[in-house]
Amino acid sequence: METSVGFRRAIHIIAIFSFAITAYFIFVVLMNLDSTLSVYSSGDTAVFVQNYYNFLHGRPFQTSIFIEESLNPYAYLNVLTWHSYFLTTFLFSPIYYLYPDLRFIFLIHIVFTYFFTAFFTYKIINRISQSNSELKALIAFSIFAPSGVLNNITSHLVPSTVGIPFILAAYYFLISEKKYLFIISAISICLIQDDFAFFTIFLCVYVFIFEKRLKSYIYIPFCFAVVYLFVWTLIAQPAIRYGIIPSSSSMLLFRLKNVLTSSFITNILLGSIRDRINTFFPVLVFTLSALTVHVSFKSSMRVKWTKIMGLLFLVPAAHWGYGVLSNAERHVTLLIGMFYLVLLLFIGNARFEAATDSLRRLSFLFLLLLSVCFFFNVSTLGPFPYTLCKYPGEIIKRYTGLNVCWKGFDCQDSVDSNRKFIKTIEEIPKDRSVVFGGNFSIDGFVINRNDIWYFPLYYDLADYLVIQKDAKESMNPPKTVEDIGYTKTQDRARRQTAAFTNESMPENMINVLVERLVNVNRTHRIVSNTRRVLVLEKIDRCKVYMPPTTSGLGWLINIPKILSKRWL
Repeated sequence: METSVGFRRAIHIIAIFSFAITAYFIFVVLMNLDSTLSVYSSGDTAVFVQNYYNFLHGRPFQTSIFIEESLNPYAYLNVLTWHSYFLTTFLFSPIYYLYPDLRFIFLIHIVFTYFFTAFFTYKIINRISQSNSELKALIAFSIFAPSGVLNNITSHLVPSTVGIPFILAAYYFLISEKKYLFIISAISICLIQDDFAFFTIFLCVYVFIFEKRLKSYIYIPFCFAVVYLFVWTLIAQPAIRYGIIPSSSSMLLFRLKNVLTSSFITNILLGSIRDRINTFFPVLVFTLSALTVHVSFKSSMRVKWTKIMGLLFLVPAAHWGYGVLSNAERHVTLLIGMFYLVLLLFIGNARFEAATDSLRRLSFLFLLLLSVCFFFNVSTLGPFPYTLCKYPGEIIKRYTGLNVCWKGFDCQDSVDSNRKFIKTIEEIPKDRSVVFGGNFSIDGFVINRNDIWYFPLYYDLADYLVIQKDAKESMNPPKTVEDIGYTKTQDRARRQTAAFTNESMPENMINVLVERLVNVNRTHRIVSNTRRVLVLEKIDRCKVYMPPTTSGLGWLINIPKILSKRWL
């Protein structure tokens, strides 16, 4: 028995509403990035964009934009000191090479995640459903699209945020009994980020417990994940960090120590309730949607609750504690993916040939839930330049995607200044090193070069020093020249740790800096000195030392040192 025409029409209306508001949110993300005022273009975003750029420009896995200067004695760092960002680097670097633009790579991340999530949504439901597969897949993805997951996907281009399609792919190949594709998918999950190997391990444990007839599928990915995790954590990453980041042997052990030494209850109680709701909002949406289906079609559900609990709590077991403690979108990707997978099981196993009243109830509740998603995203989640609107008068501007400056300064003037600053740096030849100081939101627009640092790091050694004189929210602007330390050598000297201070560049400090570099030391010449931008060029080029371990696989030379120290 097929579903009624009225019910199909209701689902189509829901889908149109869902996709319209999702398109609006994506549009606002790109619009705010284009404004150069978005927080999404700063911080970690610059690191990953430079990683994409460097990968195919002679410096694979190397970064200069975020070098842990309080610990690292050098001007460069291998991004693998944090995590093993292999898969996304290989996937997105060639695309970024073709069109190196910040807005474009954001769009690629979004389209990649949404497209393959939609694809495997249909494949999973079509596999487990006895009827109405297209309709059920449409319902499921209509819930996913505006659920708040976009806030996770756009979390500073962190590679872990593209994990959801790989989770769905692994599960689909498992239930489809496509052994080798499941093995490839499970291994791919490990390569997204090293701690994702825990996910693969527990996924294999889940299969061993609940899908015994398919246990032959898990031997290869389980062994790969265990060996990979062991080698990466105890040998490879210590070799990458050797002599550069002395704080811990590996990032994974460092985070494990933080989790074990943190007060779990204190973090939960003292953390911002609003922030936690923002982070876990998709989980709430998927849970309510699954319960809605269960209540409407309780007599028709064919989902085993033991399996459901296994998917929700066993498979992502290693990420539950850290996800709750860190309260960061990128750390709950796996939890979001598993809750969405469970929603697919509920929808796929429902029999939509039930009574008309149940169908009406389901469509009404879904429409209501999507409305909640829309208003919750607009009012608290974003995606907008700033997380919370400070002034009621700015709400209309924010809803329409116009530039909003929560500090109250002239938005258009900041946009004009940022664009002038970005253009100035773009005009400097790519083979020249640059130190820049300006509004923190321009980071992701200027890092398409191998050698670039935040001011004041290496300001006296780089080929060019570029200062945004009218910056309003700059990165750690020193108060005086004495605060930055005039480094004649390439050691750490008195370089300060960069931090967001939301302050302007002190005019007197800039004047003294010019006087010292240009007139006293005579190491630089003035290229441009306008109301907005100061550009100084170093007269005699100085090559900054680059340790071979910070690029590509140069860190392999440290493995014998690690082995002799740890095992022999």
